[in-house]
Amino acid sequence: MAAPKYVPPPVQQTKYYQSTAKIKHSSGVERPAEIYIHNANEAGTGHPGPDQGYALRLVKDFKDKIFLFPGEHWQDASEVAVLTALKRASLFGRAPCAHDIEAGLWIWGYLDSNPEDQLIEIRKGNFGHIGSGHNYLKRRYVSDAVSSSSLKRPLDQIRMDYGKSWRTMIDSSKLEER
Repeated sequence: MAAPKYVPPPVQQTKYYQSTAKIKHSSGVERPAEIYIHNANEAGTGHPGPDQGYALRLVKDFKDKIFLFPGEHWQDASEVAVLTALKRASLFGRAPCAHDIEAGLWIWGYLDSNPEDQLIEIRKGNFGHIGSGHNYLKRRYVSDAVSSSSLKRPLDQIRMDYGKSWRTMIDSSKLEER
């Protein structure tokens, strides 16, 4: 509809607000906390992955399924399972799932009712109070001891590998670095 002749033509309004120009972070990434390239050669960098805290919820479902021997505690077994599961999930670039927790429990023999004595000794000698805040390096060594190639296999293959020889999945010399 046309405007009457006595109505003045619209005047272009000046803009009163203008947002500031965005400045890129000095690292060149949009979000400074985002890690795009993992440098495996850098000590203590870990294995970053999304939603890692979910593993703490998932591990509770396995409390009644594991086999502990005298001198072992649920807190230590769950911490080891979570560490291994987080490494496995991050290798696939996703959040942890129940299969990752189960893989961690199989690799360390917690789902076996009769594991070898040597594996039990490794667990007793290295996993005591591993969940404590002052044991960061001990947790790193546990995570590093499990080979990435073993973790990339399907869960059924991990079960079979454990049955054949758990030693192929664990480098126990990395646990002795402490």
